[in-house]
Amino acid sequence: MWRWIDGTKKIRHELAQTQEHPDGSRDCGYEFIVPLKSDGYIDIDAFPAHKDECAARRFWVGFGERKGEFRCTRNRNWAFSYVPGDEDDEHLFHIETHIFRVGEYVSIRESDGKTDPFKVVAVSDAKERVAAADRK
Repeated sequence: MWRWIDGTKKIRHELAQTQEHPDGSRDCGYEFIVPLKSDGYIDIDAFPAHKDECAARRFWVGFGERKGEFRCTRNRNWAFSYVPGDEDDEHLFHIETHIFRVGEYVSIRESDGKTDPFKVVAVSDAKERVAAADRK
């Protein structure tokens, strides 16, 4: 069973054109949950209330998937983080000024320092699986 997470959206990015992937790749990318305003901008003011729901998932052919969180760092930067600490963080640049709509692009710097472009391919209402014991 699923329940909607009020006020949040799930955004899916896929790798855009790079030297290694001239056609981009549907098999490499990220999904994350974040409060999003109707104009497509991240709702920075609503983020603290939804912080625990802001999950991130990285999927990459040949490397499997990693699950973690989408978070605001102490320097007001935004990152995907998979383990405590910041060594594995993957940073998103200037996302407070990005519009998250299908067809838009964002740059993500991976933990190894490499920055790649990603295209927004889907924006949908966020939902989560509810455990049987939590159903009413």
